[in-house]
Amino acid sequence: MNTPPVPDPFATIAPRLDSPAATFYAVTPSDSANLPTRPRALRVGVSGDLTVSGADGIAVLFKNCYAGEILDIRPMAVKASGTTALNIVALL
Repeated sequence: MNTPPVPDPFATIAPRLDSPAATFYAVTPSDSANLPTRPRALRVGVSGDLTVSGADGIAVLFKNCYAGEILDIRPMAVKASGTTALNIVALL
């Protein structure tokens, strides 16, 4: 079954960091691998702590993230160690 395309009146406008996310993916925290694509933000689905590292490789713990919170950070990795939040989604 073919589905007709959804009209996108914003398709010709270049996205910026403050634009809504156009794509997204589920994040699996890992102590050994970087994210497949560096996101513009992370959304926490189930509350908890989130350990991330940036381009400098330094890990930082975000304590007590709440369910539904969007962290406007651009991490290179989400670490398994120290991360208790669940259902993390990367927004691009």
